Amino acid sequence: MPTLTYQRTIEAPPKVVFDLCRSIDFHVQAAQSIKARAVAHRTCGLAELNDKTTYSASFFGSRFKLTTQITRFESPQILHDEMAQGLFHRFSHHYIITESPDGTLLEDDFTFQAPLGPLGRLFEQLLLTKALARAQNERLDAIKSEAENQTSLA
Repeated sequence: MPTLTYQRTIEAPPKVVFDLCRSIDFHVQAAQSIKARAVAHRTCGLAELNDKTTYSASFFGSRFKLTTQITRFESPQILHDEMAQGLFHRFSHHYIITESPDGTLLEDDFTFQAPLGPLGRLFEQLLLTKALARAQNERLDAIKSEAENQTSLA
């Protein structure tokens, strides 16, 4: 089961970073390359514990839906969401936010497993991991940029 792990050091307070991580509006805005939209459950604002959001996104020329639920929420340090419904066999996403000497450290762990057993694992290796890594890095870069911009304007 692939896990993508990334870190960003962000020159902004942890609360600003945490709120961007849980912002449904910002998630949609930052995921332009996959044409993400929030289409059901909580579709805007800041996600809270147990909130569900159904996203629609375009991958490999097709539109897919994924419903996630916030399963752990400790502001402003920890935010976890997991798949409640969707095509993946497994899907979980964990943010850990800590203060560091250089600002705020955002750690992002994204674990997933495609359905269809061996065929799904081959798909993960050939295409899916790269596509999800690109989308996640785009999102993290957007969080960093927006958090630092908000902080410089304050």
